[in-house]
Amino acid sequence: MQPNRMTMTLHDELKYLLEKYLSHQLREEERTRFLFLLHQHENQSLLEDLIESVLNQGHDQEPLASNKQQIFEAVIKEAEIRTPSAQAEIIDSFTRHQNRPRWILYVAAAVLFLSAGTWLLTNQGLKIHQEMAKNKAVGMLPVGNGALLTLADGSEVVLNDAKKGLLKSEKGLRILKSNKEEITYSNTGSAGAADITRYNTITTLKGGQYHITLPDKTNVWLNAASSLKFPLSFSAKNRTVILSGEGYFEVSRDTNRPFIVKVNDMQVNVLGTHFNVMAYNDEGTVETTLVKGSVQLSNHGEHVVLKPGQQGRLSQQSEKFTISRPRIDQIMAWKNGEFRFENTEIGTIMRQLSRWYDLSVVYKGDISEVKLSGVLSRKEEVSQLLEILEATHKVHFDIKGNKITVLPD
Repeated sequence: MQPNRMTMTLHDELKYLLEKYLSHQLREEERTRFLFLLHQHENQSLLEDLIESVLNQGHDQEPLASNKQQIFEAVIKEAEIRTPSAQAEIIDSFTRHQNRPRWILYVAAAVLFLSAGTWLLTNQGLKIHQEMAKNKAVGMLPVGNGALLTLADGSEVVLNDAKKGLLKSEKGLRILKSNKEEITYSNTGSAGAADITRYNTITTLKGGQYHITLPDKTNVWLNAASSLKFPLSFSAKNRTVILSGEGYFEVSRDTNRPFIVKVNDMQVNVLGTHFNVMAYNDEGTVETTLVKGSVQLSNHGEHVVLKPGQQGRLSQQSEKFTISRPRIDQIMAWKNGEFRFENTEIGTIMRQLSRWYDLSVVYKGDISEVKLSGVLSRKEEVSQLLEILEATHKVHFDIKGNKITVLPD
């Protein structure tokens, strides 16, 4: 049975992927994830330890360090000067030495793969780096956790510039910045009735995420290019907020006051639960995914109740919900600092990259059938992600400044 990748340590994941590679069982998305992990400099020492464990399997004596070093150097040297088409020839050169133990052949193949993976990332992505250097591309790193807080009086606070501590205090309401990515609203109960109609809005920039604790202690994480509008004090009947973009909610339970998330004409009604709402205008759909508890979705008289693990999807062309069971790890990848794709259309992938790196994306040629899989870190430069996507031989990118043209390979 396949292990739960979400609960694996980095050591376990690398070992799992290395063993699957050696047995020729890597799926496409696993290969992309493996290439990405190999590309991270901080994983080098761990990877060397794992390869050492492969060296020590299948024989009784300790391998000679000189032999190991010679094998590593020989394979790396070959991989650096050859193209991937010559991989079979390199492995054949090892198999012709019949006095070599089988474990040496395995390790030669493993090191060849690592070196070839580096070749794939550096040489196939060379044009990307050259174009970036030539055009001095901007927005290639994540923009950062920038967010803007608009107060009820119309004044604005740039949250990434604001110092930690008290941002505002009035009538028993305190707004605190606890760290660079989080603000907390604290209400002592002395807020007046007028505060029900006074709203604050938090807006994340492209490339930004932010965590906010609302006056009722509900926690909301906002994805990039999103906004949340909420009253300074919730009414006695309900707790209503307005969302644009994407947010993950952990709602504080209050059976007397349902929590309501409004997205255009649709609303999500809950008492206390965990769920994600994706409502970007350029996606053409609103997707509500329930992680824990229960929620009711409503739209123009249409009502559905979701169970944990279900997603309610509402398209702009329909007033009816469709229910499915997506992979929760894929839905929650953004909150966990990842891009996670599984047979995902290239257009969807590029829209996510555009929001995170503040890019302009255009398309040339027919890429309507291009779908890709993989797990990529949101902390990396976009050039590294594009290199990995190009390595699938399904798509190609031309870069000019922060404009990316997507073409079929």
